[in-house]
Amino acid sequence: MRHERTTCGERSRTFRPVVIPRWRDEAWMKWMLLVPLCGMVALSLPFPAMAQTPAREAGSISAMIPVDHVLRQKKTLEAAKDMKLLWGDTVKT
Repeated sequence: MRHERTTCGERSRTFRPVVIPRWRDEAWMKWMLLVPLCGMVALSLPFPAMAQTPAREAGSISAMIPVDHVLRQKKTLEAAKDMKLLWGDTVKT
């Protein structure tokens, strides 16, 4: 590279080209911002849900106390004799 020489009054100065470190290069900085951004977007997307399978039968109610309830998926059902119970149900007496 050629250095330019200028004179400022009595003294002359040599201007050297400015060397930009690689981490300050504009294209490099764009990539360094783009890669983590893409990673965050990919992690924020919901993962595909597994197919819901029908609940398996776990048993049935054979005897009743005057007030019984079955909690099933955020619903409260009144228990009845011979009612089918599924896995994950909660029986409240």
